[in-house]
Amino acid sequence: MRKKILITIPRMPYPLNSGGRIAIYDALNALSKNYILTIVIIDDNKNNIIYIDEIKKISDNVYFFTKNRFRFILNSFFGLFYGRPLQVGYFYFKEYQKIIDDLSRTHDFFYSFMIRTSLYGVNLNLKKGHYAIDSMYLNYKKSMEESKSLLWEIIYKIEVPLLYKIEKNHVKKFDITSFVNNQEAIFWRRYGKVCTISHGIEDNLLTYSKYDDKFSDSIAFIGRMDYQPNIDAVLWFSNNVLPLLSKDIKFKIIGGFPTRDIINLQNNNPQVEILGFVDDPYIILRSCICTVAPMRTGGGLQTKVLTSMAVGSLVILSSNSAKAIENAENGLNLFIEDCAMNISKVINDIRNNPSKFKIIRENAKILIEKNYVLSVVNTKLINMIESQIN
Repeated sequence: MRKKILITIPRMPYPLNSGGRIAIYDALNALSKNYILTIVIIDDNKNNIIYIDEIKKISDNVYFFTKNRFRFILNSFFGLFYGRPLQVGYFYFKEYQKIIDDLSRTHDFFYSFMIRTSLYGVNLNLKKGHYAIDSMYLNYKKSMEESKSLLWEIIYKIEVPLLYKIEKNHVKKFDITSFVNNQEAIFWRRYGKVCTISHGIEDNLLTYSKYDDKFSDSIAFIGRMDYQPNIDAVLWFSNNVLPLLSKDIKFKIIGGFPTRDIINLQNNNPQVEILGFVDDPYIILRSCICTVAPMRTGGGLQTKVLTSMAVGSLVILSSNSAKAIENAENGLNLFIEDCAMNISKVINDIRNNPSKFKIIRENAKILIEKNYVLSVVNTKLINMIESQIN
């Protein structure tokens, strides 16, 4: 008889328009093939219930809990009195805790996605795992050092010490915790049982072959454009690297929800083009000069980088982004550069001598096939669960 897993998720993991949502959705699909899932989604947007049928394709047992967004905000500040980070307090409701407590009595394992809903499982009387994805403590600590926004500096000062305390406590109390970034896993391993399970990408991307010459003079960036590390990266690249390049090179920004700052880039610079959500972004990634991921802040493992490498794009990323990729090596399977001048030199070299870099494209695909396709990642996930549930 198949074992039963109780799962909590902050926000609907659909549509698949961000790396985090894709990672959660893929994990749910993998788990559903081996276990009976009960999925509890806690969402501050009641309109997201329109996507519940997509999740019910994975499991018949789906709960969607929502309230007025003001209640979520109020919860954040009430949570501070209990020593909870704002983002944890935001998603924590006592009435939902009671429902989860009751559900847990008929399940074999509890599994939370992200620190934002792990609090629901910390005191449950059953085996439990935590799919942290990223360490928000390490992410925010890094971002605090780089931030130039007064509002975010205040938020980071509140969140960083509270996130450290709760992440440490949860690593201690959960039977297993996984991170996508091996360096983050190593950091937290001193407090409990921790492993690394990366994001995965579809195996068939390795054989993607479409090409369109109209993108051959373009540079691509892909990612949700309301995510602050993505915003910071695009602004930095546009202000520091783009002016060093030929004026006929276009910077294509692939990703929905652009903020006013990003829209202003396009309005003020003819080299910048916001494409928004694209049905087939892979043809752009494969056809362009290169894909860039010059992340100055944030953490974890970016799906954008793995996807670009899988389809054969040459990827230039910051050392901050490269840390999460096992066996990433500058000049072997990608380029690691933080200096604007060096990035511009690499881009110009790729544009002028494309055949010179064929081996790097091939090496990138080999790295992805070995470590980051879903068939590999899902096997690690199931093995991790099996080690705890039996």
